[in-house]
Amino acid sequence: MNSKLRIAAIGTGNMARCVHGPSWKRLAEEFPDVELVCAVDRDAERAAAYARDFGYAESATDAEEMLNRIRPDGVTIAVNAEANATISTLVLRHGIPVLSKKPPAMNLAELRTLLTAARRPEADSIVPHQVAFNRRYTPIVSFFETLRKEWESEAPFRFCRCDFYRDHRYDEDFSTTMVHGYDLVKFLLHAPYLRGSIARQGVCPEHPHVRNTVIWGEMADGGAALLNFCPSAGVNLERYTMVSEKRSVTIDVPCCPGDGGGRLIVETIDSASREIITPESSPEYAWRPFQSGFYQENRAFLEHLRGDSPFPDDFLDAADLVGLMEHCRDGKTTFDFSS
Repeated sequence: MNSKLRIAAIGTGNMARCVHGPSWKRLAEEFPDVELVCAVDRDAERAAAYARDFGYAESATDAEEMLNRIRPDGVTIAVNAEANATISTLVLRHGIPVLSKKPPAMNLAELRTLLTAARRPEADSIVPHQVAFNRRYTPIVSFFETLRKEWESEAPFRFCRCDFYRDHRYDEDFSTTMVHGYDLVKFLLHAPYLRGSIARQGVCPEHPHVRNTVIWGEMADGGAALLNFCPSAGVNLERYTMVSEKRSVTIDVPCCPGDGGGRLIVETIDSASREIITPESSPEYAWRPFQSGFYQENRAFLEHLRGDSPFPDDFLDAADLVGLMEHCRDGKTTFDFSS
């Protein structure tokens, strides 16, 4: 019996090179039971260079051939958003656990296909899977989660404001980036979206498809959220403000190495004071895979594979996020996921 956890990677483009390859190279160095078996990309030269640079035993250009021949214990995916669901479905149909890129699907029809592929009726179970929503794993969000229990003993956080700005992003479909904001708001409020409204504002006459987007959302537990997305705002910034009856806590998520580990701005009513709290200083914050949570999300996938923690049911949990993406892309002005 092979005691190694054999990991394969599908997709070796820019994001894979920047964050996922370095993360798995380090994980393989840290954990002797990890074996990087194959890097797959349709571009043979790119796949071979990735395998060489990050320590994968071999490279390939055909994902299905690799799955049939090697039968890895887990597969990480870093392809473009439009191809993600197709590749994830392929891996799931082989019964192999997968770390799927965000978003897991471009629309609800694709998500239903993923859910069907993940089901194993004969075992009354699903193929283990995780969606790579890295914002959840950033040091500052983890730091906030360690402090919120004490704060919520006084009053629960019931409202979240998201300010999500980018510089000169002219994507035809910005919803595949906005989904990061949808997800972190949901993660912070501990509840899915129920219903809400969507408003848009054109900002670039030469790029009519580029629009600021404002989403007002009611959450399933009665909480609420306001999300502001500006794809061409002259700054890269992500800020999430959690509000309770006792205090507001602003979470500045790092967007570049100079942001370090991020910060919390805590403002309270009773003392009318402002306190800025940062996680303990660490050289890790200059390393993008750690600062932005990519290393930690890949490590979480490894821990799930090793049985150290249970796999989430991320595809089913992402239904409201994919639904929001689809509504924003289609120009809808309201959404209702109550049925």
